[in-house]
Amino acid sequence: MSVDLEDAREAEDAAIKAQERFESCNTDDNREAFHLANANLLKACKTEENYWAQKANIKWLASGDASTKYFQSLVKGKRRQASIRELKDHLGKCITTLPLEEEIKAAIWQLNPNSSAGPDGYNGEFFRHFWDIIKADLISATHEYFQGIPIPMAFGSTNITLIPKVEGAREIGDYRPIALSTFFSKMLSRIMANRLGPMLNKIISPEQAGFQKREGIEEHILLTNELMHNLDSKVRGGNVMIKLDMAKAFDKISWNFLQAILQAFGFNEQSICLLLQNLRATYMSVLVNGKPNGFFKIKRGVKQGDPLSPLLFIIGSEGFARSLNHAINSGYISPYKVGKTRVVSHLAFADDLIIFLKGDLRNILRFRHLLDSYLKASGQEVNKKKSRIFCKKGSRGLYTSKLDDTLGFKVGNPPFKYLGSTITQGKLKKTHCDHILHHFDAYINNWYSKELNPMSRLILIKHVLSAIPMHTLAVQDLPKSIIRTIHGKLANFFWGSKQGRNHYHWAKWGTLTRPTGEGGLGIRNLEDIQKASALKLWWKSLTGNSLWARFMKNKYAREGTFEAKIYDSASWKRICRISPIGLQFTTITNQNVC
Repeated sequence: MSVDLEDAREAEDAAIKAQERFESCNTDDNREAFHLANANLLKACKTEENYWAQKANIKWLASGDASTKYFQSLVKGKRRQASIRELKDHLGKCITTLPLEEEIKAAIWQLNPNSSAGPDGYNGEFFRHFWDIIKADLISATHEYFQGIPIPMAFGSTNITLIPKVEGAREIGDYRPIALSTFFSKMLSRIMANRLGPMLNKIISPEQAGFQKREGIEEHILLTNELMHNLDSKVRGGNVMIKLDMAKAFDKISWNFLQAILQAFGFNEQSICLLLQNLRATYMSVLVNGKPNGFFKIKRGVKQGDPLSPLLFIIGSEGFARSLNHAINSGYISPYKVGKTRVVSHLAFADDLIIFLKGDLRNILRFRHLLDSYLKASGQEVNKKKSRIFCKKGSRGLYTSKLDDTLGFKVGNPPFKYLGSTITQGKLKKTHCDHILHHFDAYINNWYSKELNPMSRLILIKHVLSAIPMHTLAVQDLPKSIIRTIHGKLANFFWGSKQGRNHYHWAKWGTLTRPTGEGGLGIRNLEDIQKASALKLWWKSLTGNSLWARFMKNKYAREGTFEAKIYDSASWKRICRISPIGLQFTTITNQNVC
């Protein structure tokens, strides 16, 4: 198939010029020319899409079942087939083996004994207390489950409690549905999760960080901040970041899609049956003001609050991760550009997704086609009200309106929230930290209404208030004025107040933050915590192998030195400022660090 790849670019330029003429002079001729140019653009994009699809040996299918087969084939990538065969034997043997008494007991003791009971009224405390009496029947019932015997409705029944996500919640979207399953059902899920969890690192892409024993969410936040720093880089076509919010993601994922992905990874039929059997046997009842209202059988989604559900969800999400990486590696979609440094295509933590792409309209249109195929196959749906696309400053209004039309959601402006942190270009400013101060005020104002002695206030400071800024300090430096304000709030709360007037401070704050052995109270000093967090980042950038660590080494490690330039990111400048302290206690010889 012979295709001129410049046709689509020329058609796009012609469409932009036609729209500009039509907007400046609204005549019938310009309107007709505008519609014709857009039709030619769609035709050129479709022709090029077919070309790349054939070149990459991808079969794009429109129907739901066909889309499922498409994503299944992507996960089966040729370079992974050998390892998947080996993984299949290992997975099949591990997951389907009958659990011993020790494994069943360990699963029970891992679950919270005081968590809310399901419809049968029994919580974990009952199973622990009467273990010696019920263990024979419990082991027998567990073995029946692993032998494929259907779960009785009494064990599969689940209550749904609706937890408000916002104040004054009224609409169904304002609530988070949490499953209150029977303890026996949760025990089975815990056994399956214990067996499946250690295998995820072998099959899940490093772009996914949720519910796995690998680097925490901090490095996802750091990498997102790094790429936001390069959003305005002068590259042809520009860069864009797409923040996707999936509507009720856990509740909408298709079981057929999950089954197809599991098959593609090499799980045998017995393993797949065990992993999905608990879901398929579930009958739900919604609690309204604490009372159940009948039972109904579910046909899609995973149960929030169930130990196995998060693992199944990220396995399903791997279909999107593999398809996007495949599209970029094959050249069908162009990646985000940061000089010569290779950039990830996306970052995902459960249902929080950020996509990094080249910003020309053809590229965005191809991404939309891929996203639509995934949504159709998986049953997912994008929340267009909360999703945003971010592009470089000063982008033309015509370009941003085209982005709106192509993706269906608005162009946003940084800063924005991602995984509980503020993503911005440059360092944190005072206005970015208002939510932290509001968090302090909400706690302190509530506690002021109670009679608390100094020891009680000290415990609250150490174990509650001091923990509030830790998540932010792990990834970003707080402004000095914010740290002083927080220290002042903590000191005022510790010494107390009467009738709105703060009591006299009988010791300086620096004295209170000393260790108890040196005459202090052992309260953590946020400036010291900030330095310790920076040292941790310095060490990770030096010795780590995560996506963020590799990116920092490739972009900034100039012959192994820690020197910041004026245009470097805030994270790298933070690392360079703390590096003299780290180097005092570190020996670097060749490639060895000790």
